[in-house]
Amino acid sequence: MIACAELEDLTANYLEGSVPRPKRRELEMHMSECGGCREFLAGYRRTVWVARQALEMSSDPEQAPERLVQAILGSLRR
Repeated sequence: MIACAELEDLTANYLEGSVPRPKRRELEMHMSECGGCREFLAGYRRTVWVARQALEMSSDPEQAPERLVQAILGSLRR
């Protein structure tokens, strides 16, 4: 069984679909039993969605709005 820290390390790859199937099953089994990791994954998904929305609305897609950057950094400190 994997630990929460391993799930956190693999989250981006998991969402991209690049985690090998056996490890993906381990991650999903862990999340089925760990509410904290389910919440972490949901928050990560929301953060990615918000970042994409902000970049689509930005007049300069190469530069994320400073408020967005600070909000993301603030959520990571919690």
